[in-house]
Amino acid sequence: MINLYEKAGQWRLALDWIPAWKNASSGSTEPYLAESRILRKLNEIDTAVERLRAANQVFDDNKDILTELASLYRLSNHYAEAYRIIWRLYDEADDVSDKLDYIRDLASISGNMVNMDALIEKLQEQRSNNRTSA
Repeated sequence: MINLYEKAGQWRLALDWIPAWKNASSGSTEPYLAESRILRKLNEIDTAVERLRAANQVFDDNKDILTELASLYRLSNHYAEAYRIIWRLYDEADDVSDKLDYIRDLASISGNMVNMDALIEKLQEQRSNNRTSA
């Protein structure tokens, strides 16, 4: 039902079905991510952030939840929060390509924060502590 309402642009009706989906799929992050996507389309960013922060408590720092949360923080100009989340994802990433993606995101956020020098210094420190770091 949610997908049908979304395709029809009936965002509020799609939102009405989210609680039932959450109950039916209590172990899945998908209903929370869909809710965030719909709230974003409705330009209800603060509500989306609030719901994802609650979901993050339930799903214990799930990468997809954190990535979406960081995106919402960036969208709402809360760069420090986005930076903190992306830095944590960078630290936890094992894959070099993921790390490079996070470095790109950190650079973009730092540019918005006018804090590029601090990012470069932190990355150089990270590299000196761990030669295999991106």
